[in-house]
Amino acid sequence: MMHPPGWKSLNLYASLLRSRLRDSVLVLGYHRVAKVRDDPYRLCVQPSFFAEQLEVLRHSTRVIDLETLRQGLLHGSLPRRAVAITFDDGYADAFHAARPLLEKYDLPATVFMVSGACGREFWWDRLRRLICSPPLLPENLELYVGIKVVRWSLFENGLPSIRKKRVSPRRRLQQALYSSLKTQPHQERTAVLDQLQKWVETASSPGPIEARGMTSAELQTLSDGGLIAIGAHTVFHEPLASLSTEAQKKQIALSKVALTNIVQKPVDFFSYPHGFASADTRQLVQQSGFQLACASHGGAVHKRCDPFDLPRFWLPDWNGEQFARWLHRWFR
Repeated sequence: MMHPPGWKSLNLYASLLRSRLRDSVLVLGYHRVAKVRDDPYRLCVQPSFFAEQLEVLRHSTRVIDLETLRQGLLHGSLPRRAVAITFDDGYADAFHAARPLLEKYDLPATVFMVSGACGREFWWDRLRRLICSPPLLPENLELYVGIKVVRWSLFENGLPSIRKKRVSPRRRLQQALYSSLKTQPHQERTAVLDQLQKWVETASSPGPIEARGMTSAELQTLSDGGLIAIGAHTVFHEPLASLSTEAQKKQIALSKVALTNIVQKPVDFFSYPHGFASADTRQLVQQSGFQLACASHGGAVHKRCDPFDLPRFWLPDWNGEQFARWLHRWFR
């Protein structure tokens, strides 16, 4: 089962029993460093909390880059009390908000960029903006998603849906469309969102774009600093398992080429969209020249881990005290 971006359970206690080893590394996952009013996908850690988390890491762990982790796996010896920091998607706030804090604390990180989203709005954010930001929406909607027809009404049985459920009608529509679109090819997603935009604009205009991917210039500047490495996260963030082998190859290889051309450095690390990869997909990533890949299942990295299926923990919007308590369970 696939979940919305950011909805990746930590499974703290079970993972503690399964994965805590004396010599292991925790790979931490983030998406955004931002404080927003609406975060339905649970992507954001507010900047003040991110700073507190970095303060904890600097004083209680050894923060390493992914190349150091790769070398440790290669030689069968991992550093103790070590943590690696990663970001998925490549939101602009990785450049504007996370970078200054990482530089302040002198801590390395890796940002996995969706190469086709440079300077653009991510499709799931466009979906949220079209449905949730306009002051008015037409009461009835009919969309064609592949061979399916999605029909929706603001009212059900003559009563506003919000009276029947705690989830608002708009949020339910957003959730339903996200579930339908997440496995669709990029072209189909775009076509559906274009239909949705026309429908919205019959009543009112959607709000302004609030979040976007980094531009090529921001990505290059981020890489030039030397502290933050750039990794690939496919071209269009399509679930690789839903694609043919040939389509997977293109999504994997073309993202590597595009990002290498932007940063003018090797792009050696990869992150799977939605965090899941079959054995065949892992093999394709390796054949494309990547040296390491991150997934999203929780657990610590130990020396016998597959370097193309590394577990990660996705950090909630925790303050420093909450984060320190969680981290202490691993490194006490």
